[in-house]
Order: sequence, then structure tokens, then C-alpha cells
Amino acid sequence: MVVAHVSSPIRFGTCVLTLLLLVSCGPQAQPDARPAAGGQPGELAPRAAPKVLTLAISAPPSAFSLPSASVPAGGWVQVTEVHSDGLVTSESGSRRRIGRLAEKVPSVEDGTISFLPDGKMRLVYPLRKGVLWHDGTPFTAQDMVFAYKVGGPGGIPSGFNDPMRRMDSVEAPDDWTLVVMYKAAYYLASDLGPHAFWPLPKHILGDAYDRYLETKNLDDLLTHRYWTSEYVHLGPFRLTSFDPDQRISFEAFGNYFFGRPKIDVIHLQIISAQNTLLSNLLAGSVQVAPASALVAAAGAEAKRLWDASGQGTVHVKESSIRLLEPQFRPSLQMEPAVLDPRVRQAFYHALDREELAEVLNGSRDSVTWALLGKEDPLYAAVRDGLRQYTYDVGRARALLAEAGWNAAPDGSLRHSSDGRPFRTSIWGTPGRDEEMNIYGAYWRAIGVEVEEFMTPPSRYRDREGRAQFPGWDFTGSGILEMMGDRAAAAENRWTGNNNGYDNPQARRLVDALETTMVEREQLQAMKAISDFVAAELPALPIFFLVQYTAANKGVKAFDDLAGADGSERRYGGYARNAHLWDLQ
Repeated sequence: MVVAHVSSPIRFGTCVLTLLLLVSCGPQAQPDARPAAGGQPGELAPRAAPKVLTLAISAPPSAFSLPSASVPAGGWVQVTEVHSDGLVTSESGSRRRIGRLAEKVPSVEDGTISFLPDGKMRLVYPLRKGVLWHDGTPFTAQDMVFAYKVGGPGGIPSGFNDPMRRMDSVEAPDDWTLVVMYKAAYYLASDLGPHAFWPLPKHILGDAYDRYLETKNLDDLLTHRYWTSEYVHLGPFRLTSFDPDQRISFEAFGNYFFGRPKIDVIHLQIISAQNTLLSNLLAGSVQVAPASALVAAAGAEAKRLWDASGQGTVHVKESSIRLLEPQFRPSLQMEPAVLDPRVRQAFYHALDREELAEVLNGSRDSVTWALLGKEDPLYAAVRDGLRQYTYDVGRARALLAEAGWNAAPDGSLRHSSDGRPFRTSIWGTPGRDEEMNIYGAYWRAIGVEVEEFMTPPSRYRDREGRAQFPGWDFTGSGILEMMGDRAAAAENRWTGNNNGYDNPQARRLVDALETTMVEREQLQAMKAISDFVAAELPALPIFFLVQYTAANKGVKAFDDLAGADGSERRYGGYARNAHLWDLQ
């Protein structure tokens, strides 16, 4: 039985984890309570005893803003609103959109959303006055027009700013009014958080952008230190030091438009190993692990221990789908048979997703029988859309036989044409080694030779390098985003689909969903997407990721997760109220 393959590594990992919790992982980090020099005019003086908060993330970031990786793994994306803000966010207790840099969210009722005779969709955002960049320069609508030029068509290819592909123009009638024109109706048109439309400072990047327009060399723009050590934005905390391999530090911005934050200094510690991160959290050398930093068994263990001891709180929330993605570039795929939908279906049947959801995610109920969660308004259209893919080794073997793969006397899969064995590989992100091992164990049980590779931190920051995996990769991204995107390539600076997926039919299906404002038509479009995925399996959805957000009992934070977006791709992220965080 496959369970025998997976239970032993699980028991072993738990024992190692328990042992690590009994010993110190090294000297505790002593927070630097000194605020950085160079305060801006009008800022309040730091308190006599600064409040210092240390967070940990598990994947090293490459940069801030558009050049950064957009995948949620590691926790970097989840802390965006510590340092940056977007036009809109969500209120504390629900997903209702509210203004952030904008005074309010456009609506049809007040005329700030309108549909023009030529089919275009027009949104008018009144911007909040008195908002300052971290260097003290006023923020205006001209910055958003500039941001559209830099991050839109013809600008920096990025995993963020997805709505820009549907925008027709962005204009500023005056400094406090922003007009966004879409080419057609777009059902997420007003969901413009920082990841959907990232504001950029024209006064800092304007000259670099002009050089890019002259030379057409994106490096003239991307090599600017703004994206790393000199990052400036509009959030409650501003950057003071940037070492993406060890620690990134921020200080409270005294001129933040909602008032000076209650915390004085935030350190972001990079700790790749899950056991080390958990040990530091329990020892108190880090006080917070944001969502996607502490994952799987380590997150569940933190919750179990802190629920019992009361030393902290671990919030649990489902977010994006965990996917196993095959490499679709024929030149890189080590076994071309993976490009056959029958083989992908066989591999899917070979996985006990209920067991995987329970062991790796802490909840058997989180298994993906559908592309959307039960709370999604379009769930009725996709309900049980993947129910046919139950754990069925017999069905897996039958599908493989149809594709020419049969078991040899030693149990290994061999192709009938040339006798070659079925070899593949699985690539995982830092901290997910146990998950990778378990996937491999299931596939070995049907005779597949599986190699396992952990993506090193240096390659994690290299978009091109991450796209070169030859077998399978697993990620927490959304399948709709994958279907609507193009393959990552040198031409788009490797910001598309890492796995090389590029399907015009899939894009048409997603386009049909995104361009209708009628609920009945949205349900029909979503049903067509679900049927396509069930037949083609461009990726293998496993479970809805459970995100563990951990905070020491002395930290007042994350009491507003009911209104947060777990995927962090639209608006209203976990750190949207970081200015209200406090130490008690």
C-alpha cells in the first residue's frame, strides 16, 4: 500500500521536529532598537524605549515591487503592506473593499464606474490628499499614470499588475483624480490593491525610465537601486536596510497618512529551514511568522504547542491551491509522455489527495474536489468538478497502459516501444522537502523512477533558473492565473508561467470569465474552465493551502484575518493594518 511509503517519513520528521524543539538552535538574535538616521521633516521623535518586532520569512526575496517574485511561498508577498500601499484594501471584518490611497472605491451607484458606448469600462478614483512617499515627496495621480507606463504594456514584465493587461489607459485630470479605462468590462476592475496596480514614484524612477525609452534596454531601469536597497513607498514602515540573505529592516514612518505606527522597528529575518524557523519562534528570537513562512507540519506543530501553552496564537486560513505543475517545454521535459493528458490523469489517480491534505495540510476537508473554495460566489459552477480523480491505482495503471506504459517484472514502468523506464523529477521550494518526498513515494508505488530536488535559495531568486526544472514543480499559485498567462520566456524576462504552459484555448476561457459582469454568464464561463481542467489537467490541484500565521502572545496583530485575501493577489492582504500592530 502507498500509505506504507508515506507514513514512515512522516513519523521520522515528527520525531526530528520534536527533538529540535528541546534544544536551542543557537544564540537568540538581539534586536537593534536604534532607528535609522535621516528622519523626514515633521516626523515624531522615536519613543524612549522603541518597540521592536521581529518577523521571519522562509524564502529570500529578490527585490521589492515589480521585479520581485509574485509566488506566495515563503511569506515575502504576505508582508507587502508593511512597506507598501495600493489604491484599495479590505475592511477588518470582511472582504468589503474600502479606499486606501483612494478616498473610496468606485461604484456604479455614484457614477464613478461607467460603461461607454464603445464597450469600454471607466473607473474614477478620488485620491486621498496628504499622502507622502517615504522621502517626504507628495503622492499624486501622476505617480499612478507613471506606474502604468512602467508596469503596464511595454514596461517591466512582472508577475504582479495582472489587471493592466485589460487596461486601455490611465489618466490624471488633476493631482487628486485618477481615471482608469479598461478595454472592456472586467469583473475585478476595482480590486486594485498593491499587487494589482503597484504605485511607483515618478520623481525617483522617472530618469531611469526615460533612459529605458531611449535605449530599450530594461536593465537601465531594473538595475536601479530603488528596487532593493533604496526602496521608497507609501506604507506605514520605510526601509532602513536590505540584506535579502539575512535580514531586512524597517522603521515607523512618522508621516504615514493614518498616523505614526505603534511599532517603531520591524526586522524581517530570513530563515529558510522550517525546523529552525519554528525553533526561533518558540524560543522568542522571532515573534511573528507571517502566512506561508511556517508551513505544513511545522505550522501545525506551532499551533498544537501554542494552543496548549498559551504562549502565542496561530491563525489558520485556507488560501490558494497547491498545484503539481508539469514542465510543458518539450526541450526541458525529461519524459515527453508527461505531455500526454492520459499520463497526467494517471499520475493524478495515483495520489491519495485526502491523505495528502490531512498529512501535509492538516485538514482532510481541504482536498480540491473543485477549483474554487466553498465560499467563492462561483463555487456552484465547479462543485465536484475534480471528483472523478479519486485515489485509484488500478485506474492509474490502466491509463498508463493506454499510453504504452506497462509494469516490468521488477515493477518498474517500461514503454512498449523501446523498453525505456519512466523517469521524472520533482522540484520543491525551501521548507517543503517532506511534501516533495511524499509525492515521490506515491509515484514510485506505480513504478515511476522519481528524483527529488530542492530549489536552493540562490536559484529561488532567479526566475530563469526556476523555469528550467525538467519534470514537475509544486507551487501555491492559482490555476486561473496559470491558464490566463503565457509561458515565462526571455522575451518577458521570465515573468509568465514557470512551467512553460501557454494555451490559447485556456486563455479564451479565462477571458470569457473576466469580461462579463453578469452572474449567470460568469457561472457558465467558470463551468467551462472547470470542464477544461478536468479533461486536460494542465496542473494537478492537490489541496487548498492552509496558511499558518503565528504571533507571540505579546504581539497584537492579525486579529483582522476575516477580511484578508489569503492569496494576496488582489487587495486586502494580511498586513494591511500593520500600522495598528502593537507590542504589549
